[in-house]
Amino acid sequence: MYVYEAHARENGLRIERVKSDDGITMPLERMLAAIDEETLLVPISHVLFKSAFLQDAKAITERAHEVGAIVVLDTYQSAGTVPFSVKELDVDFATGGSVKWLCGGPGAGYLYVRPDLIDRFEPKTTGWMAHEHPFAFETEMHYAPNITRFLHGSPAIPALYAAESGYKIINEIGVEAIREKAFGRRKG
Repeated sequence: MYVYEAHARENGLRIERVKSDDGITMPLERMLAAIDEETLLVPISHVLFKSAFLQDAKAITERAHEVGAIVVLDTYQSAGTVPFSVKELDVDFATGGSVKWLCGGPGAGYLYVRPDLIDRFEPKTTGWMAHEHPFAFETEMHYAPNITRFLHGSPAIPALYAAESGYKIINEIGVEAIREKAFGRRKG
């Protein structure tokens, strides 16, 4: 929220927060009703961190796309415990990190960008690795013509190595099996 709030202040944008009645769940109908023709961006948490409530990211994304809005799905609380596909959900961006359920430690974050959007955006917060020729150390930014345009500065190599074993374990076991073990089969 801090980043969104800063951009809203700087650009005269309005942030619409959808309230929960019980602080645990978020009514889907309320989320969908808040997305209208004035909506530019819909940042949502796939799983609400305070309650573990799983939001219907597919329905929210469909509604956002109906009005031309972009969806940023925060998967920090769901990756590793909830089976999902960013392609099937048709989200525009997905982000998260390895500290929680991916068992990877701090410093290894990730960003998914829907392939057809890569060339459409030029990130404002970026670093030398996003440059078309990062090792030329040019002072003027020329964005890379591919996904690397979303990189920042020097990669956190130790964090990536620390995350690797957690990713291997999750992939070996499978998210579906992890979810089954944690929640068991549900009736109805």
